[in-house]
Amino acid sequence: MKVKTGAVNCAIGVVMAVFASGAHADAISWYHFDEGEIDTKPAGATAVFVDSVTGVVDGKAYAHKDNDFKTEESAMPKFCEAFPNSAALYDPVSKKVAKNDKCLRFLDPNGDYYLASVVTLADRQAYRNASLTIEAFVRIERDYIDRWRFIIAKAGEKVADGTLRSAWFMGVSGTSGRLFMYVKTKTTGEDGSTKYVDTENGCGNVSIRDGKWHHVAMVIDGVNKKILKYIDYVKQAEATYTGEIAYGELADSQPVYVGKYWGGYGCFPGSIDEVRMSSGVLTE
Repeated sequence: MKVKTGAVNCAIGVVMAVFASGAHADAISWYHFDEGEIDTKPAGATAVFVDSVTGVVDGKAYAHKDNDFKTEESAMPKFCEAFPNSAALYDPVSKKVAKNDKCLRFLDPNGDYYLASVVTLADRQAYRNASLTIEAFVRIERDYIDRWRFIIAKAGEKVADGTLRSAWFMGVSGTSGRLFMYVKTKTTGEDGSTKYVDTENGCGNVSIRDGKWHHVAMVIDGVNKKILKYIDYVKQAEATYTGEIAYGELADSQPVYVGKYWGGYGCFPGSIDEVRMSSGVLTE
């Protein structure tokens, strides 16, 4: 069977789950979001999402607003049909093909950008590796206002006023639909603030705001001090950084947020599926 490296090309009934390469990293976690029936919602504040790598059930769904975790029914995420019925996922690491029939739709019922769905994944030491790859399938399904919308974010260190700052995050920028990603390092910039590095500038006009499924990946290369952006397995941009990523103390462990930013805003306007984090650097 010939497999095409395109997340939206399902003509042959197979879509890729990771980069097809002889050089791959080891999966730390992989969440399929297949635990519920279509058109149902997961139980709020309860561990329901399974990491298929370890078998640990540590993913929880909430309705999130202003840093408060709620279980308001209207803003809870919903299980939905994912790729076309004929589609399956091919994983070149395990060399197995599996049917993929559900995804998770993230909702903001009031359209106010704030009260919306979020999934939290428990923190792990491996998520703090110097090199890390974060990937997912995403589909933008509805209009949204001109603000950042987040796919996945890792809360990091606390700053002087006690608020959190993200160690890294990936999302969609405003109405352009361009993918952006940042890492926050411990390097102090000229303005005395911690430096963010992004890959949005210089990425051309590539947009994923088209109602189609796309594979997106953020690669943190801790050896060469780079972050790289991939859309549908094609590298779109890269940026360099200095210093170490500001994860903070493990004692202040903070979760990974899917579908929303840790600060309580930026709901992703659509569906997310097959979230995977891997140690090391994945290549084309």
